[in-house]
Amino acid sequence: METIGQPPRKGIVALSRGILQGVNRILQEALVCNSEEELGNVCLSVAEELTLSKFGFIGLVDQQGQLFDIAISNPGWDACRMEDQTGHRILPTGLRIHGIYCRVLRDGKGFFTNDPATHPDSIGLPQGHPPLTAFLGVPLFYDDKVIGMVGLANRAGGYRNDDLFALNTLSVAMVQALKRKQDEAALRESDDQFRAMFESPSVGMAQADPATGRLLRVNEVFAGMLGYLPAELIDKPFSELTHPEDRQADWEKFSRFVRGEVQTYQTEKRYIHKAGHAFWVMVTVNLVRNAAGKPVRTVAVIHDISERKRMEEELRAAHQATQREQQFLEAVFQALPVGICITDEQGGIVRTNQIDEEIWGGRPVTGGVDDYHEYKAWWANTGKPVQPEEWASARAVRKGETVFGQVLRIQRFDGKERIVNNSAAPVRDDNGRIIGSVVSIQDITSLWELAAELRIAKSAAEEASRAKSEFLASMSHEIRTPMTVFMSAIEQLQHVDRNPEHQQLLDLAEQASQRLYVLVNEILDFSKIEARRLEIDADWFNVRNCLQESLTMMAVKAREKNLRLELEVAPSVPQDIVGDPYRLGQILLNLIGNAIKFTNAGEVRVAVQRHDSALEFAVSDTGIGIPEDKQETIFQTFSQVDSSSTRRHGGTGLGLAITKGLVELMGGRIGVRSRPGQGSTFTFTLPMKSTQSPGQAMAQASGGPVATDAPEAHLLLVEDNPMIREVVLMILSRRPWQTTTAGTGRDAVQKWQTGNFDLIIMDLQMPDMDGLDATREIRRQEAGKGKRVGIVGLTAHANRAVRKECLEAGMNDVLVKPFETASLYAAIERCLAG
Repeated sequence: METIGQPPRKGIVALSRGILQGVNRILQEALVCNSEEELGNVCLSVAEELTLSKFGFIGLVDQQGQLFDIAISNPGWDACRMEDQTGHRILPTGLRIHGIYCRVLRDGKGFFTNDPATHPDSIGLPQGHPPLTAFLGVPLFYDDKVIGMVGLANRAGGYRNDDLFALNTLSVAMVQALKRKQDEAALRESDDQFRAMFESPSVGMAQADPATGRLLRVNEVFAGMLGYLPAELIDKPFSELTHPEDRQADWEKFSRFVRGEVQTYQTEKRYIHKAGHAFWVMVTVNLVRNAAGKPVRTVAVIHDISERKRMEEELRAAHQATQREQQFLEAVFQALPVGICITDEQGGIVRTNQIDEEIWGGRPVTGGVDDYHEYKAWWANTGKPVQPEEWASARAVRKGETVFGQVLRIQRFDGKERIVNNSAAPVRDDNGRIIGSVVSIQDITSLWELAAELRIAKSAAEEASRAKSEFLASMSHEIRTPMTVFMSAIEQLQHVDRNPEHQQLLDLAEQASQRLYVLVNEILDFSKIEARRLEIDADWFNVRNCLQESLTMMAVKAREKNLRLELEVAPSVPQDIVGDPYRLGQILLNLIGNAIKFTNAGEVRVAVQRHDSALEFAVSDTGIGIPEDKQETIFQTFSQVDSSSTRRHGGTGLGLAITKGLVELMGGRIGVRSRPGQGSTFTFTLPMKSTQSPGQAMAQASGGPVATDAPEAHLLLVEDNPMIREVVLMILSRRPWQTTTAGTGRDAVQKWQTGNFDLIIMDLQMPDMDGLDATREIRRQEAGKGKRVGIVGLTAHANRAVRKECLEAGMNDVLVKPFETASLYAAIERCLAG
């Protein structure tokens, strides 16, 4: 729905011409029509023709407030009319201020709707009313008051802003013509009526001496137009009031009229207001003669048409703007960096721009879709020839489709081939009929070649990424295997050799091995985070226990520097949460370790509090602090606050980068607040998630009971690496267990078949048959026997997917190399007890 009537942007010339012709016809017919109803029918006919309406009415409001029609076009309305006591034909609802057409009278604004049935103001149609598919109405104004309205209906395809603008413009002429007709009728009735009309506030009127043109009498409206009192105008020649540029032509017309060469005359001219500005009027002059036929006075009816002139000027300006816009569009058409082609409804080429001709190597010419076989093109992805009906423009004109992005290989007129992106859209007239199409074509040969190169580069990058992942997996295995031997051997030597001097060396070796283990884990973790391959668990765990364990692990370092290490957990923090306790502990150890490293006196404090559905962790210290210009870089890879050759604190520069990556993988954020010499506070938030009940999680995490006294058992150790095999045998020898070894998975299956083993320790990566296949084969053979041997897997792959695969294959537990002796004992005892 629209309620405004702004000048249209399209079809302005034709519309302007139609409006001006309609106005002229109404004003001309007003001179010859004998009655108000006859003139009303002319006005309605003009309005219907200009807006292509099926029917309509013109109604005026009488003194009793009833809306009666002076013109109505459709015979079907006869059934809806009622006769009142005065004989007026009134519309079915009288003037009740509801209903669609009464909205025009109520609001004093024109509007249109193309769905009357669902309009908020609709009250339905009375019996006998013709069907209503669209409605357009505008008020008739006189002296700033609504005196009636024009209602039109059922334009095919619905109304537009153009129709509203046109009818608003016509309404001004209608009111002028109808009022003038009323005034003329009153003048003919009697001299009293003439005087009443003369003094009517509706139009300006003046009487003048035919010989001199001096004003004999004026009404207040005319005097008001000019800014004078009526007495100030008496005896003043009307030529003095006329604009200097219009005086000569106006006097010539007046003289011819007085001489009897014309019976009456009408002219448009400009008057000069008392304040000095000019305004337009339409003057209709009649001659009054005495009984002897001698002219005694002229009577002029003056209408202020300044608003109409303003609208005409706006129409002219709009027409000029349209011409400028057409010129602009033509410039754009030629300047676009893509080829543009306009076709007719048959697909024949009407216009092309320069780029289009450059792409084809000449101006394409064709009479329609049936001639498209003359243009050679193939689908770029398949090489299949493009059929005439498959071109975008053919689909646009024949099926009304809008087609985007046809990638074609075309043969130019000079035989060269190019890759193009071809698109088209149909163009429709006001009735929805397809009258042509607009086609765009873009030469993308260089982009196509670049894309091919990028596809090759992408494939190479993906291959490199796979190689990197395989390398990391291999490195993880190759590094963790000797680390297992190294760390386990040191641990066993600490039990065997009690020489104090040797113990001191072994302690140093253990510290170095732990440091090396941390560095290796940092590098591998960073690589996984960078590749987005690090997995985060989601299990129930006790958050306070996790915090306490982290502080306990760092307590020795804090005591060595005489620092207070404190923990503060808000009461609102839940006991159990869902998350990855190992990765949370890794984050806390990194931050607490850094805080201890860079604090020489005072304390390190860990605080946790709840914010809505998230937990906020804060690790603060009283250490050296971080300069402001370094705070944004410390979370970057290999970045350190002090990177000089004389720096006091070691490290790889990966710790905070890994911490940030872990926090973000867990769905949180991390930041820092610090001042040099006043300490630092690292804060990170983690969302609290819930995926299962705490009881389910605790049952999963428990892994079964752990025996306090190791029972006697016969174990099968399956390990192809002789160093690890020897170290594990040494560890197992400290418990009352008998151990047999196997070097491959196939050897393990054969020994299991002939032996009576209580538990198997199974390495994953082995020649001939790996640990997973060996486990599957053992479980297959056990099926239906009711007895299952416990299997503990050993792997150098520290990721969740491998652990899941091991458990799905039938293993009871999985240990990641390098492992602590206590962890191996605990896993074995759980399996033996379960």
